Amino acid sequence: MPRMSRYWRDWADRYNADQAYWYIPKGKSLSDIGTIQKQLRVLGRFEGRKWRTNQRRYMTALAKAGLSSARARDDDKRGIPMSRMMVAVFRVLGFAWVNEDEAVVITPAGERFLHAARPEDVVAGQAMRYQVANPVVGNRAQKSIQVHPVPYLLEVLLKTRTMTKEEYVLFCAKAKSFGDIDDTIEGIQKWRALGPRSREAVLELLESVSIQGSAGRRSSIHNTISLNASYALAFWACSKIICSSGESDACYRIARGRHSEARAVVKESQRNGQYIEFESPKDWMAFYGDPEKAHTKESALGYYTDTSNLDMVGKVLDEIGGYTATQKHQYYSMIASEKVIEDILEQNIELIEPGMKLVSRQLQTAVGRIDLFARDRHGVYTVIELKKGRTEDRVFGQLSRYMGWCKKSKARSASNVRGIIIARSIGPKLWAAVDGHDTPVELMEYDLRMSVAKAQRPD
Repeated sequence: MPRMSRYWRDWADRYNADQAYWYIPKGKSLSDIGTIQKQLRVLGRFEGRKWRTNQRRYMTALAKAGLSSARARDDDKRGIPMSRMMVAVFRVLGFAWVNEDEAVVITPAGERFLHAARPEDVVAGQAMRYQVANPVVGNRAQKSIQVHPVPYLLEVLLKTRTMTKEEYVLFCAKAKSFGDIDDTIEGIQKWRALGPRSREAVLELLESVSIQGSAGRRSSIHNTISLNASYALAFWACSKIICSSGESDACYRIARGRHSEARAVVKESQRNGQYIEFESPKDWMAFYGDPEKAHTKESALGYYTDTSNLDMVGKVLDEIGGYTATQKHQYYSMIASEKVIEDILEQNIELIEPGMKLVSRQLQTAVGRIDLFARDRHGVYTVIELKKGRTEDRVFGQLSRYMGWCKKSKARSASNVRGIIIARSIGPKLWAAVDGHDTPVELMEYDLRMSVAKAQRPD
């Protein structure tokens, strides 16, 4: 056995000590997009129903449609294995999930996928937008990762030209952030400079350290990542900008004729990309399940503003740059003042309109959080949004999505839904948007005037 250098011993120690990696649940092959589309269409029949009590019906429906031959048995009382796998696939793709009420939800991305003439293009977009970690997939160790894998791999491939599955397992799948790019590229280059026997020695060292409490095939972190890598790489390749040789020992590269696109993706990621720390599975699915949303600094700022996360707002403002201390303070004050207004309206919803009744505050839906959700004196569902520093287009777009969700999930009728936007001041863009909208949307302004007078001693 050749003597191993200090570099590789130290590298192996770091590799084995860290259990986090780009985990993707293993499931159905992503090569048959047409079948996945048909299986999702069948799942759509069960939207809004309790998943636990409808798994068997779903499997029966798949069998009748010739889309599955799996048994509809729940031997371990954890749910039917095939149905669990299918939901895991739809969740990773951002097309459907089972929410906290155990109900089936089809996302806007899933709806687009169902009606797409080229469904593989929708899958490609989702692969490009996927982030590790997120609140739906992974364990506590994975939470230390803040990466969008496809842009990361494209940046690596622009430097290395190719990447084997082993190189992915060793140097890419454990990257924590885009700050690890240089280390990843250096590792691949050093690995390629090793002889076969030296590589074998490194792999033996990795395999010699077992995961504490592990059993069976997942004996080491290296082996665990290797077992997951084929499915993960297949998902990244769904982006269509990354391709493989298709052989058992596949070599991955940027697809022919798409190097300019790859450079553009990497440049935009470096300039404006932003990992977002979502607070809940519903927040993540509302974002990832909306194909119009992108992982940009503006999106991150909007999310942290909506959730009043001032610490993260400050970090994103620093990432964007150009904000003076005074401007940042004004931004924080705006968020704080609108939170106060929201607090007041929650307790005094009739300030908006006599007879208004609050249903919920910060209602998490499949398309995002509604600030205030109410019903007016006629029983009409009312979606109320505070502007919270968002652009006119953004706040109106969010309101429209929330009203669409309400029509589908609550009201069952456009005439039973209305919207209200409340802001410190209403600009011309919002007036123009309202004038061009066919659903009732009202605009309201507030102020924070309060008089304070010296107390008078009673006689």
